[in-house]
Amino acid sequence: AASEAAARAFAAARLAFDGLEAGPPPLGGRTTDSANASGSHRAGALSSYNACREGFVFSNGDSYGVDGVPEFEPATIALLSAASAAARSLFAALERQMQLPAGWFEACFGPLADHSQWHLKRYCPEAAPPHATTADGRRVMLPVHSDPSLLSLVLHDAPGRQPGGLGLECMVGGAAGGAAAAWEPVAEHGHGVATVLVGALLDRITG
Repeated sequence: AASEAAARAFAAARLAFDGLEAGPPPLGGRTTDSANASGSHRAGALSSYNACREGFVFSNGDSYGVDGVPEFEPATIALLSAASAAARSLFAALERQMQLPAGWFEACFGPLADHSQWHLKRYCPEAAPPHATTADGRRVMLPVHSDPSLLSLVLHDAPGRQPGGLGLECMVGGAAGGAAAAWEPVAEHGHGVATVLVGALLDRITG
C-alpha cells in the first residue's frame, strides 16, 4: 500500500512540476521560514541545500492542491499518511530498544502530524555550480549534511526496488569500540524502499 501511495504521489508531482511557479517563497503565502514552510519553490530557495533542488514542501500537517493537477492533493495526503505511519513504527521500535515509555517521542517533541516536514523534490543538474564537480566528473547536487530532525525517511521515484542509491550515501560506523565511520552508498532505491537516516536531533539526545 505504501509503495502504491508513493507511485501515485510521484506521478502527480511529475505533472505538477510542469507548472511549478517561478520566484522565491512565500510558498503558498504561509511563511518564508524554512522550518515551517509549505508550498512550492524553485531551485535556490530557502537554503543552500536547495541550490540544485526544486519542488514542494509540506510542514506540520499542511496539504494543498496544484492548479491543473486534481490528483496532487489526495495523492500527496495518502503518501504523507503512509510515511507518517512508517515513522511512528520506527519511533515505537526505538522506544522499545531504548527502554522508553511507549509514545515517548511524541510526548516530548509533539504529535508527529503537527511537528514534521515532508518534501517532494526533483534535482536540477544544470543549477550545479562549476566547483560542485568531482575529479571524475560527477556533480555534487546536495552537500554533506545531517538533517535537523529526529529521523529522515527518503524515497526515490522509481518502480519497486532498484539497486543502488542514485548517488545517495550515508555515514555508517563510528560507534564507540566499532568500525571507523565511513560514507557508503545506499543499497537500494524505489517506491518500495524507504531509506531511514538518523537526524542531528536524535544523534544529540542519544549521544
